[in-house]
This record gives sequence, C-alpha cells and structure tokens, in this order.
Amino acid sequence: MSDKNSGLESPTKCSRQTLRLPPEAFAVVTPPTGGDLLSPLSAPSATPAATSTPGSALSSLQRSYDMRCGERIAVGGFGTVYTALCRSSGETVVVKNVNKPPYEGRFSETPKCDEEAQLLRICKDLGLDDIKSCGGGVTTVLDAYSDVDSFYMVCQHEGEDLQQIVASGDDADECRQSLNWSRIAQSLSSTLTALHHCGILHNDIRPENIAYSHDGDSSWHSTVKLIDLGLASTCHCPAHSELLHHSSRYADAGEGARREAIRRAWDSCTDADFKARCETELSDAADMVENLAEINSGEDPVECSTTSVYTPTVNTPGCASSRQQSFSTDCTTNRGVNESTDSVQLKKLV
Repeated sequence: MSDKNSGLESPTKCSRQTLRLPPEAFAVVTPPTGGDLLSPLSAPSATPAATSTPGSALSSLQRSYDMRCGERIAVGGFGTVYTALCRSSGETVVVKNVNKPPYEGRFSETPKCDEEAQLLRICKDLGLDDIKSCGGGVTTVLDAYSDVDSFYMVCQHEGEDLQQIVASGDDADECRQSLNWSRIAQSLSSTLTALHHCGILHNDIRPENIAYSHDGDSSWHSTVKLIDLGLASTCHCPAHSELLHHSSRYADAGEGARREAIRRAWDSCTDADFKARCETELSDAADMVENLAEINSGEDPVECSTTSVYTPTVNTPGCASSRQQSFSTDCTTNRGVNESTDSVQLKKLV
C-alpha cells in the first residue's frame, strides 16, 4: 500500500498547530458504545465517522490490532504504512495512516483520505478482492477508523511488493527465482480488466503497488494483488455509476449475478475516453512487467505463457479494445497450465 512518493523521502511532517473550531461549528458524530470500530464500512457509501477527540481513532485501532508488534514499511507524501498484528487471529495486517489536512472532511460528505477504503469495499462487494481464476485481485480492506485528525485503514497483508523482491539482492535469490513472470503478467492483466469493467482506473501501476506471494513448490500456486488505490478514479457514465453506487447488493450474490452486472455495466458504458484510458493502463502494465522480468533475469527476450483467463471482448462499438476482455471470476482456462506453455514473449501475452 505504498504512496506516490513512497521510499523517496523521510516521513511527512504534518503541523499539529491547527486551528480548533468549537464542536458546534461542525457536525460531531458520537462514537458508538465500546468504540471498537468507529464506522464499519457496511455499505459502499459508508465512511468512517470522525469523532471530535484527536487520537480516538488510534485508540480504537489498538483494541483490535497491536501496532507494537509491527514495523513501518513505507512512507510517502500522503501517509505512512505499517504492519500490525490482529489480536483475534494473530495474523499480520497492513495499516495505512493518513494525517488529515486541517478541516478535511468537516465540511464535505466524504474526506479524500476515506475514499480509498470505500473503493476497496466496493471491490470486495463485487468479488474483485479474490479472483480465483487468475490468482489475482485487489487487496482486501478489513477495517477503517477515523477522527478529526487521522485516518487508519486496515488491509490484509498480501506479501512483498515486486519492487522489494526485484531489488532485494543476493539475500533473496530464492524468492526472486520463484517469480513466474508469465503468471504475474496474466494475473495483473486479468485484475486490471476486471477493475476496468467495473468502472475503476487504478492510475498508479508501479512495482511497489503489486504484491506477490506464492505457496508451495510451484510458482503457479501464487497470488498477485493490486494494492494502494489512493489515486484510483471511477467512470461517471450512468451504467458504471449505478453499479458502483449499489455494489452492496452484490456482496452476498453469487458469482453469476456479479459477472452479469459487471458485463452489463461495461456493455452499456458510453465513455469512450474512459475505455481509451483503460487500454493505455493495460498496455503500460504489460510493458512494466516485461521490463521487470528482464531486470530480474538479465535475459532478453522473456518467455511467458499466452494462456488467458478471459474470453474475447464484449461488443461495444467504437470503444472496445484488443486488450479488454470480458470479466469472469470463475473461468478455469488457466487451471492445469504449467511451465511448458511458456513459449511466447511477454509483450504478446495480453
């Protein structure tokens, strides 16, 4: 969950000498009894309720997650990212902390720093947090906490990012050798296509924002997750606005209902500019993975699989592209694929 300036500068210094308005100057939400979670994101439109007490968000966060057992893993212009330990499960999680600028969110319906949590909740409702057919998806949001000064978002720990792995050096040769670039490219392309068909542009595809983990001896048993949707944007066409605004109705729906809703929204999308930007993002992502693979292996060209987990593009005259393929979260095309299919250059993969 790195930021745009992650790793490029020291922790952002935020002035604490901000003007304090009296409580009656802005709406104050009284925290619920117990205060474990200031505002669970039970619906896509929900945002963590800000309390009038500075530090209350961190206090509530600490009841469920032990920050003392974690470490700081990223610093940027928009916030700081830590690891923490979930007190109930014992699992490692990722916590993103953003210090709010003065008055942000006090006179607006949705503070900017809360929007990422909302968007991740929408992705979860639509099944984009776990696309089993391609071993991909976006990171899973678990909790969110907010007060007048700070915002904390808790997400599942998805593994190391590609930048860390490729730049890790001799101490992590085994991890670097486990990278299956064909699988990574396939999963990333499939996840981006799914996001695009839901009306979402990531807008920040970098090695730092792609998490990779693998389980077992085969590199095909790996997971590739997109993290950090802080710069993401959405399509404002009527079809996608309807899908995103009412995503909660699909939270408990079957995969068939989700796929049909996503397909219908993409088919009905009339924003040609949005679809052109989707095409560019897919192309840039493919080029990035190809470059990373060459850096990691030192070989050229890179050999990768051409197997796709998507069927041909939907019919949207004047808008559909060769890279855009219809979204399916239960497609099994890639199951059983192994390294013997790696016979075509990565640039021909997607």
